[in-house]
Amino acid sequence: MIKNLNKVFYIIGDKKLKFFILSLGSLLSSIFDIIGIGMVGPLVISFLDIDLLYNFVTQYTNIDISILEKYNHLHIIIFFCIILLISFTLKSLISFLITREIMKVGFLIQKDLRNKFIKIFQDLTYEEFLKKKTSELLHAINHLTIVFCQSTIVKLFVLFSELIILFSVIFFLFIINIKITFLIFFTLILIYIFYFFFIRKKMTLYGTILGEADQKFLDYGKITMDGFKEIRILQKDRYFFDEYKKINTIFADVHLKYDTNLILPKFLLESSIIIVIMILTISIVIFSGNTSNSIALIGIFTVSAARIIPVVYNIFNSVGTILGSMYSIDKIYEFIILNEEKNKIKNKIKINLNEIKNFETLEFKNVNFGYDKINIINNINLTINKGEIIGISGDSGSGKTTLINLLIGFLSPNRGEILVNKFDIHNNLINWQSKISYISQQNFVYGASILENVTLEKQNDKIDFEKFQKSLEAAHLLKFVNDLKDKEKTIISDQVLNISGGQKQRIALARSFYFNRNFIILDESLNALQESLQEKILSELKKNENNLTIILVSHNKKNLEHCDYIFELNNGILIKK
Repeated sequence: MIKNLNKVFYIIGDKKLKFFILSLGSLLSSIFDIIGIGMVGPLVISFLDIDLLYNFVTQYTNIDISILEKYNHLHIIIFFCIILLISFTLKSLISFLITREIMKVGFLIQKDLRNKFIKIFQDLTYEEFLKKKTSELLHAINHLTIVFCQSTIVKLFVLFSELIILFSVIFFLFIINIKITFLIFFTLILIYIFYFFFIRKKMTLYGTILGEADQKFLDYGKITMDGFKEIRILQKDRYFFDEYKKINTIFADVHLKYDTNLILPKFLLESSIIIVIMILTISIVIFSGNTSNSIALIGIFTVSAARIIPVVYNIFNSVGTILGSMYSIDKIYEFIILNEEKNKIKNKIKINLNEIKNFETLEFKNVNFGYDKINIINNINLTINKGEIIGISGDSGSGKTTLINLLIGFLSPNRGEILVNKFDIHNNLINWQSKISYISQQNFVYGASILENVTLEKQNDKIDFEKFQKSLEAAHLLKFVNDLKDKEKTIISDQVLNISGGQKQRIALARSFYFNRNFIILDESLNALQESLQEKILSELKKNENNLTIILVSHNKKNLEHCDYIFELNNGILIKK
C-alpha cells in the first residue's frame, strides 16, 4: 500500500502539496465536529436538571460555575443550541469547500494526465508507434485517467480527511472516558482488520480484470468498425458478438463482486452498531461512577458513534476503491517512468542541429535496413537532386514502404547513412521533415470541414485564404468545392463517406500545396483518380520542377513516364531502369 501511495504522489507531482494542505484542512473541520459533539452532553443535561449541568461542567472542564449561574435555565439551553448549530454548520461548510477544491484538483490532474498521454503518443518513434494499438491511447486517456482521478485521488483525500476526523473524535473521547473509548476503538480495529485482509487481494485482482476488460472493449469496438464490410459479407457477426459477450459477462460479474466488496463495510458496521451501543450503555453505567453523568456521557458517545460510523464506512470504502485502482496506478506510473527514461536518453544524445534552408540533394550511402535479422533494404546508393522527379516501382513486399520511411526519417538505417545537403537527416529530423509532404494511398482526411482538412486550422485568423484557394486550384478541387452548398465549410463525415476516394486524395494533395512543401512524396496516392486527372496533376507538378522535387511510388507505367529517372526495387535491391 505504501509503495503504491508513493507512485500516486510521484504521478501527481507538484500537486501533492496542495493535496496535503487540503487534507489537513479536515483538521479544522474536525475541530468544529468535536465542539458540536462536546455540546451534546451539556445540552442533554441542561434539559433535565441545571444542577446536573453544574456538576458535569465542574468534572470535565475548568469553567467557573459562577459564570453560568448568572444566566437562567432557558438562556443556557439556547446558548448550547446556538453553539451546536454554529459548530455543525461551519463544519459542513468547511467540508463542502474542501471537497470542492479536491475535486478541482482531481479534474486538473485528469486534464494534465490526458495531455501528457497524448504528448507521449505523439512523441513515439515510428517503430514504437507500429507496436502500439489505437485502443491503448483511448484506454489511457479514458479509463486510466478517470479511475485514477475519481477512484484514487478523490478517495485518497477522503481516506486522509476521514482518518483525521476519526482520530480527532477518538482523541476527544479518550479525554472524556478512556476505558469506554478504548472498547469502541478496539471494536472498530477488529472490523477493519477483518475487512482489509478479506478484500485486499480480491480488490486488486478485480481492478486489474476490469481495466483489462475495458482495453478489450476498445479493441473489439475498433475491430467491428474497421472490419464492418468484411464481417457483414462473411457473415461472421455472431463470432465477434459472442467474443464481445464473453468479455461483457466477465466485466459484469467482476464489477458485481467489486461493488459488493465496497458496500460490505456498510452492513458490517450497521450490524455491529447494536453491539457498540450495548457496550457503550453498559460501559458508561459501569465506568462513569456517577449516575447523573451517565446521561451526558450516553448523549456524547451516542452522537460520536453516529458520527464515527459513516466516517469508518468512508475509510473502508476508500481503502477498497484504492486497492481496486492499483491497475490504473501501475499503468500510469509505467507510462510516465518509461517516457521520462526515454527523454533522459534523448537529452544525453548530442545532436548537431544543421538547418536545411534550401533543399539541394538527398543521398543514400550504402543504406541497409532489416527487422529481426531479415534484410529488407540491401546496400542502397541513391542520389536525388533538387527539381528531379524520381519514379520508384516494385512488387508488393519489395521494400518500397520501408525505403520511403527511411527517406522521411521514420526509420533509421541499420548501416549506412542518409544525407540531405551533405548532413545526416537524423541530426535535425524535425527540420528535414518540415520540407517534406507525404501523400499516401490511405490519405489522412478526418471528420471536419474541407477548409480545416486542408489547412489543419480552425481559427480563421490563422488561415491564409488566398493560399487555400490556390491550393484547391492546383489540386483540381476548386470547382468541386465551389459547387457544394457550404463550399469549403462542408463537413466531411467521420467515415469520409460523403466524398469519393479521388476527392479525398485531392484534399491531401491540396494540403501539400498549402504548406508549401518543396519535396513531395506520392506513395501510390493517385490511384483513385481518373487517368486524365492523374495526367493533369503530374503535368502541373512537372511545370514546377525547378521548385519541386518529387518521389513518385507507382505501378502505373504511364505515370512513371513523367519521371526523370525510374528505379525498381526488387528484394531490397534498387535497380535503375
